[in-house]
Amino acid sequence: MDSEKSKADSKNTTAISTLFVRNIPTEATNQQLEEFFSQIGPVRSCFIVTKKKENETEPTSEENQKEGDSEEVDNNPEEAKSNRGFGFVQFAVPQDAKSAIDSLSDQLFLNKNKLKLEFALKKGLPNSSKPQFPKKKAEKKQESAQLHPIKTFKPTLNTVKVVNIKPDTTFKQLKHKARKFGTIKNIFNIDNSLANDKDVIASGTALIQYSSNVEAKRAFSHLDKHIFKGQEISAAIITTQSNKEHRLIVRNLSFKLREKDIFSIFSKVGQVEEVVLPRKFVGGPLKGFAFVQMGNKDDAEKVT
Repeated sequence: MDSEKSKADSKNTTAISTLFVRNIPTEATNQQLEEFFSQIGPVRSCFIVTKKKENETEPTSEENQKEGDSEEVDNNPEEAKSNRGFGFVQFAVPQDAKSAIDSLSDQLFLNKNKLKLEFALKKGLPNSSKPQFPKKKAEKKQESAQLHPIKTFKPTLNTVKVVNIKPDTTFKQLKHKARKFGTIKNIFNIDNSLANDKDVIASGTALIQYSSNVEAKRAFSHLDKHIFKGQEISAAIITTQSNKEHRLIVRNLSFKLREKDIFSIFSKVGQVEEVVLPRKFVGGPLKGFAFVQMGNKDDAEKVT
């Protein structure tokens, strides 16, 4: 059981197509090493690590073995440079890497040395003997996320709800218009999530949160019944309590109807603050009913 677990751990920590090669003669070149391994199969990349300067420290054997972790690469295969005696060979086919270990370990390279071959460690894996710093960072990141939850909308008197916006309008375009009337703190979707500037206002409704109630009132007076992108929009200042008595559920709707159609129909009766057409999933088919938020109780009763 332990041996099976050990094999599984080895597969998870080593590369399947890259070999860590040791005991390379100091005068060997990249080209010579590539030719040696090409007898097994196509080599994707091959390089020998050159010597460091005298004042640089030597890394540990495990640090050397990390896949691709080299300090200096011999880019000139024709020029023989003094190397550190190890390098990396990556095969195009993973099976060739295993075949190379089986077939070439007993062959002399340049008629001098038998190369010592093993699978390279995957780049970036921490050594088991060292503290798991990446894990600690991940834990800190998760803890930070818990301390700073995603911002969602909370009703305030500083918020203006804008409805009947053309569905192809982006939140950035709306922000450009709305910022003329005051400082915008946030813009939210109809589902109370924070809006992304690049997203389109598919629901036709947005919640604009200003810095003060004075700015919200100013925005309301300019945006209500205003023509925006060729379409009349309506605006209302959000109250701190939801008006459920003004909200209607309209059933048995034609699947051809859209928010703007329903908005137009109910606007003949009174002020419409919001129209929502639920879908089975985002971008999916309609469910056949709608929520219509009227401006006041009297208008809602007129509809019924």
